[in-house]
Amino acid sequence: TYHKLDPVFVVNLPPGGRPKMLQVGLQVFTRDPTLVESLAQHAPMLRHHLFDVLSSQQADDLYERPGRERLQKALEEKLREQLSAVGVHEPRIDAVYFTQFVLQ
Repeated sequence: TYHKLDPVFVVNLPPGGRPKMLQVGLQVFTRDPTLVESLAQHAPMLRHHLFDVLSSQQADDLYERPGRERLQKALEEKLREQLSAVGVHEPRIDAVYFTQFVLQ
């Protein structure tokens, strides 16, 4: 099951890099249908924490595939951490996919 995190994320990046903004569309893939309910129920809190992860990225790291893969893993971990904090037992997030990725 795929769960789209709407709307897309638009964040300002830290000073110092040429791009100043990151726009990202995300979908979460899980084989646990009950997790989709938890993602929807806790969407405001989850989005808050994902914004923190996204806005702390260095733009230069995101130009190359390894940097984007590290960001995907960081987003997965943040989702697991926050879902566990609200009582979701062992949240099974199989992947986080970028459906849109724009650096400006």
